[in-house]
Formats: sequence, structure tokens, C-alpha cells
Amino acid sequence: MIENRLRRIIQEADGFAVGTFLMSDSATSAALMDAAGYDFLAIDRQHGVIDDATCLRLLAECGRHGTTPIVRIPANRPEDAMRALDHGALGVIAPLIDDDVGAAALAAFHRAELRRQRVVLLPSGSGRDRIGHGRLRLCP
Repeated sequence: MIENRLRRIIQEADGFAVGTFLMSDSATSAALMDAAGYDFLAIDRQHGVIDDATCLRLLAECGRHGTTPIVRIPANRPEDAMRALDHGALGVIAPLIDDDVGAAALAAFHRAELRRQRVVLLPSGSGRDRIGHGRLRLCP
């Protein structure tokens, strides 16, 4: 099983992780990014052209070098998050969550998954997710 390096880093005191987003459907790009030494690689299903089959293929290329593969799901729907986790993602970025109610709804669905060393990232405070601004937090 792949170590969830991102989860470990977030739980540490500094919580500083370095990663990148993949919007390409290229398995070669995914393998190169995995080998580059990032803490996480986020496959962007919200803004990219990546469908379920492609996501599965990209996830197969991730994690060989310690990079935590996560998926930014297309919408805040539990079935999208579950499908990404079932394909092998060790975490998801849930977009378009504007309040604690939306965050709680997704978190409630995934409590069992979190116990299996997966990560659900939710925005901290109000507003949409801002991964570039360090406002994400682990779902309790």
C-alpha cells in the first residue's frame, strides 16, 4: 500500500506540502510528475478533460515514488469522491463547498473512508477552496 505522505505532512507541526495539479490525460506526464518528488499530485477532474477511465489510468502511474495521488472531483457529490477513492486516490479535493453544511455532508459520507488512511480536503473558513492560499484542512 502507498504511504499517504500528504496526510502525514498535514498532521505534522508545520504541515507544509509541495504538490502540483495534472490537467493532462497523459500517463507519461503523471509518471514524470510522480518521479519528480512532489508530496502530492492532484489530478484535476473539475477543470480538465479527464474522465473516469483516464483518471484510473493516471492514478495507476502515481505513488511509485512516494507521491500521494489525490483527485479534485468535478463537483461536491459523494459518488464522485467515492469513485476517485475506489480508483486508487488517497484523497480528494472537494470543490464548490461554501459553508460548513456542505463540508459536513461530504464528510459524513466518507467517515469510514477516512479511517482507511484516505484524505478529504475541505476549505477552512468561508469561501471556495483555495489550495494555492493554504486554506485547506483535513476533514475531521
